[in-house]
Amino acid sequence: MGLRHDDMKASWIELLGAALIPSAVHDKPLIHPGHNCGIPEGTTTTPNQDRGDISAHGFWNPGIVTIFDVSITNTDSSLTICRSPEKGPHSSQAMQEGEIPGTLA
Repeated sequence: MGLRHDDMKASWIELLGAALIPSAVHDKPLIHPGHNCGIPEGTTTTPNQDRGDISAHGFWNPGIVTIFDVSITNTDSSLTICRSPEKGPHSSQAMQEGEIPGTLA
């Protein structure tokens, strides 16, 4: 995953910086939980420190931060060739977690 993922992420950062302004694009943004996420009000720390790959301020709308998660998928793989596109992201997540037999965690 490493090198291809990092190359793709670097390309996206470069493209987003050219389309917006470089200061609006950030690497590894912290994903903040929403309003109804089950965290008691007044809590100052989040239970998990999830991070995206890239954030872009003003990508869809002015004043809104969009977080991108870069994923490299082999669509010709025997595990994905007969699956619908809707199931692709879920199965790749399961592969990363070792939930699909014959794959490594």
